[in-house]
Amino acid sequence: MTTNAVTPINLMLRANLRCGPHVVETLPDQIAELGYRIPGLVVDGSVLDASSYARAAVESLRRRFPAVVILEYREPFEPTYQFLDRVSGSVRAGDGPAVDCLVGIGGGSVMDTAKALAMLATNPGEALRYRGFPTDIRAPLPNIAVPTTAGTGSEVAYNAVFTDENEQRKLGINSVLNYPILGILDPLLVVGAPRGVMLSSGLDALVHTLEGYVSVKATALSRLFSAEAFRRVMCHLPALMEDPSSVADAQEMQIGAAFAMLGMSNASSGPSGALSYYLGTHFKVPHGHAGAVFIGHVMAMNHRHGWYGLGDLAPLLPGGADAEATPEARSGRVVAVLTELLARLGVPATLAPYELGPAQLPELLQLATVTFKAAFALNPVAFTSSDLRSWLGAMTGGTA
Repeated sequence: MTTNAVTPINLMLRANLRCGPHVVETLPDQIAELGYRIPGLVVDGSVLDASSYARAAVESLRRRFPAVVILEYREPFEPTYQFLDRVSGSVRAGDGPAVDCLVGIGGGSVMDTAKALAMLATNPGEALRYRGFPTDIRAPLPNIAVPTTAGTGSEVAYNAVFTDENEQRKLGINSVLNYPILGILDPLLVVGAPRGVMLSSGLDALVHTLEGYVSVKATALSRLFSAEAFRRVMCHLPALMEDPSSVADAQEMQIGAAFAMLGMSNASSGPSGALSYYLGTHFKVPHGHAGAVFIGHVMAMNHRHGWYGLGDLAPLLPGGADAEATPEARSGRVVAVLTELLARLGVPATLAPYELGPAQLPELLQLATVTFKAAFALNPVAFTSSDLRSWLGAMTGGTA
């Protein structure tokens, strides 16, 4: 037997999803069946304010579990390690946990907070102690993810992203022990979201889809998830923006977002995701928008440099693709449709609307060539210094 053409592939999948309208109404039963009696709940306060459906879900938990510990997340932006320290006492009791599981109902920030509190409930000290990829830790409490947006894919990921207020850096608390034991995908929670939140989360899913697909670490198996996510997002994101009350489109986007994260987490992110951290921490640009403003440019540069791998996604576009077209033509069509979609959704072509200009060009070049060099190396095309000066200079209106 010959094996000279076979490449080993690793695929990590840890997901337990319940999907469909009204499925969040089963959450109390799900928690009880898993054997938990004192859940801790992190819930997005703005979701509670806007959605009677979400309020009913929280009230059902309160009735079923009178001892539930409820933390309303009302931070103006993404969570920090210092925020975790301020609220961790709600889930700690002396040297042990005050609850037996954590539930996050909200967007990515809320679900990540629930993951981190599950870790801090069983491990002593400040949150910064566990930044990065901590080792020699006690197993965290189980966590359950209930997204009210369709974009982050946090319900199928072990990563939890946090910013250090002092250093203005995103580092996270990341461990395979963070995987949610259950994800509840109820589209009726999504259709109640503000349009801006819905758009930002959908753009996040789009960035995950494309960066995971083109990554040099992508495999035939990871691309199955990324490609299916691409099909759903390209079709149902614009439809959902046209009709934010569409339960069917919200459901498709939820599944697409989960698939996008499954694909990317088995490959890698890339330049757009890396640069989005800078826009988020320094200019408070919502994460989805921060990645989307770069993604079209990166895909277009890949195409111009002769990488036509995106062409394999052309048949998944609305309307399909010409079977006789060349790989270059198919790739060009994907780039064109992507560029048109981003413009239609209001994603700017430059950084000016986010108040970045020529003054930020040197720092962006430093990020691209030094700080985030490893992330840029995961892109299938190596950008030269000239490429980066031309691209980032055009986006900032500066020169280098």
